[in-house]
Amino acid sequence: MIVKSIELKNYRNYKNKKINFENELNLIIGSNGVGKTNLVEALYYCSTCKSHRVSTDKTLIYNNENYCDIRLNVEKKGNNHQLRIFLNENGKTLFINNQTISKVSEYIGFLNAILFSPDDLNLFIQTPKVRRKFVDIEIGKLSSHYTFLLNSYYKLLKDRNLYLKSDNVDKTYLKVMTMKMIDYQLLIVDQRKKFINDLLKYANTYFNLMTNDFNEIQCEYLSNFNNSSKETILNYYDKYFEKDIRFKQTILGIHKDDFLFKVDGKNITEHLSQSQKKIVLLCLKLGLINLIYQINKDYPIIILDDLFSDFDEINQEKILQYIPKGVQIFITTCVQNFKKNNDRSFNVIEISK
Repeated sequence: MIVKSIELKNYRNYKNKKINFENELNLIIGSNGVGKTNLVEALYYCSTCKSHRVSTDKTLIYNNENYCDIRLNVEKKGNNHQLRIFLNENGKTLFINNQTISKVSEYIGFLNAILFSPDDLNLFIQTPKVRRKFVDIEIGKLSSHYTFLLNSYYKLLKDRNLYLKSDNVDKTYLKVMTMKMIDYQLLIVDQRKKFINDLLKYANTYFNLMTNDFNEIQCEYLSNFNNSSKETILNYYDKYFEKDIRFKQTILGIHKDDFLFKVDGKNITEHLSQSQKKIVLLCLKLGLINLIYQINKDYPIIILDDLFSDFDEINQEKILQYIPKGVQIFITTCVQNFKKNNDRSFNVIEISK
C-alpha cells in the first residue's frame, strides 16, 4: 500500500492543501503547532474512520466551516484507488473510487495504517478500555467480519442494558438475548486470543534485537470467558442475574476484558522505564507490520509521530532498518538535522503556518 497524495479541505488547520508523497520515506518537518500531527492524523483517519486524538468528528472541521473533505490517492497491489471521507453535521460519508460505502466495516482497513504516537504509552497505564480499543481496532482493520461481530455484540449489549432498566424483566426473554450475545462473544474471544498470540510472535523478534535487558514481551488476556464453554458462560450469567437486575446493566461480558502486558513475567507499568516502555510499543508496532503482511500480502503504511525526538541518530537509523523495505514511512519531527543514511528514497515536507 502506497499513499500517493492527500488533499485536505477544511480539515483542522488546513483550509485547502494538497501534498504529494514519496513511495518510501516522507519526513514531515515543522515547529510545534503548525499541523504536522494533523496531517498524519488525516491519514490514520482514512484507515480507521476514527481520530486517535479526539472522540468527536466535528472537532476535525476547520473553524466556522460546515464540512471537511479528505481525499487520498493510493496504490494497492499495483492498482490505483481514490479514498474519500466527507464530514459535516450529519455525519461522515465514505467513498472508494467515487462509490459510496454504506458500511464502515467495508471501508476500515482498505488503507491499513500503523500509528506510533506519544499518546501510545497510555496503552499500559490507562483503563482496560484503552487496551481493548487497541486490540479491536487492529483486528478490525484486518477483518470486516470481526467488526461485524463486535458491532453486533455491542448493539445487543445496549438492548440488554435498556431492557434491564424496565420495570418487569422477563428472565426467559433475557436469556434469549444473552444466548445470542454469548455466540458473538465466543467468536470475538477466539479472534482476540489469536491476534495477541500472532502479534507477540512477530513483536518479540524485534524485541530480541533491540534490547539486551529482557527476553520476552507477554500479554495476559483477562476475560471471564477465556477458555469457557457456552454452557459455562450461560451459568455465569444466571449467577449474575440478580446483580444485573439490581444495577440495571450487564456486569459480565467481553466489554470488560483487559490485556495485561508484561516483560519476562513482570508488569510493564511497574517495572519498566519510559524509554523501555517505548521500545516495547515500537516492537508491537513493528510486529503489526509483519502480521498484516502475512494476512494481506500487502504492507501497511507506518506513521511515526514525533518518535525520533527521543532517539539519537544511531537509534533513528536502527529503527528505520528494522522497518521492511516496501513499507511507506511517514515521520513527523521538529528536528532539522535528521539524518537518513539508508538507501530509501527520501522526501522532505516542510509544514509552516
